[in-house]
Amino acid sequence: MPESINFENSAITLGRLAWIRPDLVAPHMEHFMKPWCLALAMVRDDLEKEDAFRGLCAVVKVNPSGGVSSLVFICKAIASWHEIRSEDVNSEVSQVLNGYKQMLGNSWAECWSALDPPVKERLARYQV
Repeated sequence: MPESINFENSAITLGRLAWIRPDLVAPHMEHFMKPWCLALAMVRDDLEKEDAFRGLCAVVKVNPSGGVSSLVFICKAIASWHEIRSEDVNSEVSQVLNGYKQMLGNSWAECWSALDPPVKERLARYQV
């Protein structure tokens, strides 16, 4: 089995665990958020990716400061979506992005400037 598929499966499994028990996963997210987001960005748009993003959003809500150092990677993972069909996942993603924008205040511009133009274009749909 190709290594990328293993990473994708692991990312989806971690997302499902995070969705069910964000209280267990959130305290440790600074240790795995970057590779998790890199793997999620490679997953095709489907129900499994939706499940994983439910988990991502759940842990960020429990421990937003744990994701700040990986915020650029969170943004890239979100931008990897072509279309989020689930209204609730779309809403959760929007809440995460806008929550970080509010939490970071003036520092949001620094994070935003670190993103590539195509990522910014895809994130624009969330009014950030």
